[in-house]
Amino acid sequence: MSHGATPKNCFTSEKTMSENDDLLALTISEIFPLLIRGDICATGLVDASQKRIHQLNPTLNAVLSLRQAASSEAQAIDKFLEGQTRTAPLAGIPLAHKDMFYRKGETSTFGAHEAFWKTGVTTSTVKTKLDDSLAVDVATLHMAEFASGPTGENIHHGRCLNPWSIEHLSGGSSSGSAVAVASRMVYGSIGSDTGGSIRVPSALCGVTGLKPTTGRVSRYGAMARAWTQDSIGPIARSAEDCGLLLEAITGPDPRDPLSALNAPNLTLQMSPDRVIHIGVLDALMAEADSDVLRCVSNAIKDLSSKNFQIKSANWADIENVQALAELTHKAESTALHDHSVRKSPDKYSEAIRRRFEEGTMISAVRYLQAHSMRSLMTEQFVRDVMKSCDVIAIPTVACVAPAALTLTRGIDGNEQLLGRLTRFTRPFNYLGLPALTIPCGFGLGSLPVGLQLIGRPFDEAMLLYVGRFYQTITDWHKHKPNPPSVACGQNHGSSA
Repeated sequence: MSHGATPKNCFTSEKTMSENDDLLALTISEIFPLLIRGDICATGLVDASQKRIHQLNPTLNAVLSLRQAASSEAQAIDKFLEGQTRTAPLAGIPLAHKDMFYRKGETSTFGAHEAFWKTGVTTSTVKTKLDDSLAVDVATLHMAEFASGPTGENIHHGRCLNPWSIEHLSGGSSSGSAVAVASRMVYGSIGSDTGGSIRVPSALCGVTGLKPTTGRVSRYGAMARAWTQDSIGPIARSAEDCGLLLEAITGPDPRDPLSALNAPNLTLQMSPDRVIHIGVLDALMAEADSDVLRCVSNAIKDLSSKNFQIKSANWADIENVQALAELTHKAESTALHDHSVRKSPDKYSEAIRRRFEEGTMISAVRYLQAHSMRSLMTEQFVRDVMKSCDVIAIPTVACVAPAALTLTRGIDGNEQLLGRLTRFTRPFNYLGLPALTIPCGFGLGSLPVGLQLIGRPFDEAMLLYVGRFYQTITDWHKHKPNPPSVACGQNHGSSA
């Protein structure tokens, strides 16, 4: 395409929102060939993305700020793509990210009070890698205060609403990431996951999210939550797109002391006749609500074929790991915030401040004991629970998105509910294992349900393979909510 001409089918302000939305509904892997052929342009994609944000964000509150540089960056990418037949698969793709990754010269809010906002003096590794892949960073996204909370609540920035039903929780702490991807504001997003913060909102909003193995992705330039359990990973429309995003951001980084130096690549070498064994943790399945259990059980049956064998698995140490994960998480997050909480307690929400204060009651001995148990617990899980399994399957969340009114006293209004949201996700942060959530149906209120797949250390390739296969035989990941507005009713989604 020539730089001065408008390519065929390029987004323009003259196109209707419906026409633009048709292309915004595609996945990264579907839209990229159109960019390379010159059928559409990066500038038009960014323009359409920003228009959709303006249309939906007043209701959903997923986006905190639009990047003014996005349009000029897209123009430069269009110029670069002239005559190109091969380039990075993210070139020209509008993305937006959780507001906790530094970019030099730009302000990050961390979902917190304005007193804690900071202007980056450097750019985070993940954003640098995405820039190198020629993706376009169009916005910063809503998140829980200091990434603390699985609901989408935030007293400083307001509630981030679920696009399937604005009266239900979006999940968190990567709330804006899941909502922006689900509502087709952007094609993908990078979030963080310390106890389920990628997987919980992805499941509740009907998109695909991947928590990589600890150390797979550098955390340099990202806000810390609990440093031994923090993982950075992608949220997108499909497992294939998550793989493209992960490929772009993965790799060793000497600036992150926990970055893995020799992680296996993401290419799965497998013979066509290999049988993949999927283990189902029946005890955890039994804890799920009946509608969630139905969807997840059906998904597991869908995976059963000549190349997939389903078997039961047992995890005797689940309660011990849950307790160790909670203790470690709370101690590390308190250590990061203790000075600020003492100095400026009024700058924290009451619920978050109380959590950090509780962490001061954990002794150094208990923390070090919990920390020292991690490698042993991980080894035992892989050896005993996964001894004859390639992948473990469980629900991502035990219930569909709860009604927002359930939290009658804010983020800590229902401790039992909050614990239930992360019951099936938090243990795998402590163990450092990779986990993928994929949409697998709709439960009560036509709200999305997620299937969670857990893999061996650094075996993201296997998870993505299973996820891609499932998404070739089902179309749950293609279902999308209808664009919400303030005047809309209780449910904005369509499972058709």
